[in-house]
Parts: sequence; structure tokens; C-alpha cells
Amino acid sequence: MDLLRLIKAQVIKLKRTRLLVENEHDQERWNIPFYYVNLDSVDTDITLSSKTGLDKSQLKVSDKVGFRDRQNNDVYGKVIRLNRKTATILADDQTKWRVGYKWLYLVLEGEQGYPKLIEGEVIDSEQYV
Repeated sequence: MDLLRLIKAQVIKLKRTRLLVENEHDQERWNIPFYYVNLDSVDTDITLSSKTGLDKSQLKVSDKVGFRDRQNNDVYGKVIRLNRKTATILADDQTKWRVGYKWLYLVLEGEQGYPKLIEGEVIDSEQYV
């Protein structure tokens, strides 16, 4: 059964939140929600992107990046040079790597906080009694 495809149907009855439609192929009727209807003929095919990694134009020196080494370990570091086919990365452990652009991904930096900390201020409770 092919569930992820467009089916031509005709609206039979319009309800408050749903539509009664009739399949043009086999005249089967369905009661469907409005969000099932593709009014704008949008391409709904699911396609996997074959492009992985980054492009040289997406990087600059000092960007934080990551990649997987040959032992499948995550390596993180900073771009120190952009070459024609590879980028030179200075890893966090101070080793240098030359890595093809297709193996790199950008690393977003953030601050690690305290997981159970709720920020606020202390109010003098006697003031509000």
C-alpha cells in the first residue's frame, strides 16, 4: 500500500474541520482533515539529500568544525587553513588534520549551564506580608 502519494479526489461535502472527498480513480470516499489537502500543488515527494558535508565557500578560518576520524571517533577543532580540496583543522588536542570538505560539519558553540538551575532573583518575603 503506497501511503505517501498524491491522489486526485473531488470534494463532496465541506464540514467544519473535515472534508468528504471521492477518489477519482476508484470512487472510494474518505473523510479527511483539511491539512491532508494539497491545494497549491506543492511537491510532496520525500527525497534524501545526497549532499553531505560542507562546501569551501561555507567555511572561513577560525570556524569550529567537527568530523569523524577513521576509527569513527568524533574530532572537534578549529579551521586554520582552507586548501583547494581539504581544510586544515587544529583539533582540540592540538593535533593537525587535513580533512576533505565533505566530511566536515559546523559546530555551534554555546554555554553549558547548570541543568537544574532556574534563573531568578531573591525577593524579601517580609516586604510582601
